Amino acid sequence: MIDIFQKTVFFANSGYAWLFILVIIITALFWYKGIKTSRAVQILAPYNKKLQLLMHFSYKKMISKILLLIMATCVLYVALLRPQWGVKKEQIKQQGRDLFIALDISRSMLAQDCNGSRIAFAKKKIKELVNKLGSERVGLVLFSGSAFVQCPLTTDLSAFFLFLDSVDVETIASGATAMEKAITVVLDVYRTMPTKKNKLLVLFTDGEDFSSHLAEVQKQAHEEGLSIFACGIGTLQGAPIPLFNEQGILVGHQKDKQGNIVVSKMQEAELKKLVQVVGGKYIRMTYDDEDINSIVQNLYSFEKEQFDHMDQDRHIDRYGIFIAFAFCLFLLEWAL
Repeated sequence: MIDIFQKTVFFANSGYAWLFILVIIITALFWYKGIKTSRAVQILAPYNKKLQLLMHFSYKKMISKILLLIMATCVLYVALLRPQWGVKKEQIKQQGRDLFIALDISRSMLAQDCNGSRIAFAKKKIKELVNKLGSERVGLVLFSGSAFVQCPLTTDLSAFFLFLDSVDVETIASGATAMEKAITVVLDVYRTMPTKKNKLLVLFTDGEDFSSHLAEVQKQAHEEGLSIFACGIGTLQGAPIPLFNEQGILVGHQKDKQGNIVVSKMQEAELKKLVQVVGGKYIRMTYDDEDINSIVQNLYSFEKEQFDHMDQDRHIDRYGIFIAFAFCLFLLEWAL
């Protein structure tokens, strides 16, 4: 950008600055043509009186035409760079879908049957999902025996990822998992938006559930139009639940009252039953992209809604002035 007459000038297409080389080449060609014409005139000058070949030739006119062509080329080059100065207010309407992502943070999510812990695998998949959705407004809910909104609905993906990254082993709750709590929290938020057409929830969990009123909450979700996509994390064979000390060092595995190591298995049947009641879909998480692509495809089937608008300063394009000026220069050169 540069300052001209106390106005800040921006060039929106500054990436084309390298084309100035072509301007130099074109200028050189015009000037070379003028030199060649001048030499031809000097050769023909002794015969001018006899042949009357140069009766309309003028050095001033030739130089003027060359200068006009060079100036017009330079002005067109400036127009190509899209000069802008001055600003105007512009209201931008944001459209998309509101989507809550609920992440299970119960102790069973520490089981190591996903090339690492389930919680780490789930976070990785959530990031892939959000990145592929792009312009949607997303919120994060954490749940175990209770649930809370960790990140409210936002289009600021960096803020969302910041909240997601803050979930670690120390965040893991010791209570039993209750999926009904996550659904209830999401329903409460959507109730504050009565005009919302689509209500979407993507649930990342291993399916272990100890809800006492899940059937009632499922009925409410169905009546209020909440679509739930359940993402199964873990394996059907399962894995022990590790125990860590305050320093994050593995000190053993969780055991039952008889002293046997507890093996946590993904409860696929429970997740399928959950989505059947509310009219959603179950997707088992895999190591490729098919699972996330399936979720994205299903979410895109829901209609976009306007959820926000913002005022933004936009620089005003002025390239039209330069195009008009270049046209006048070409016209003047033709008239000479």
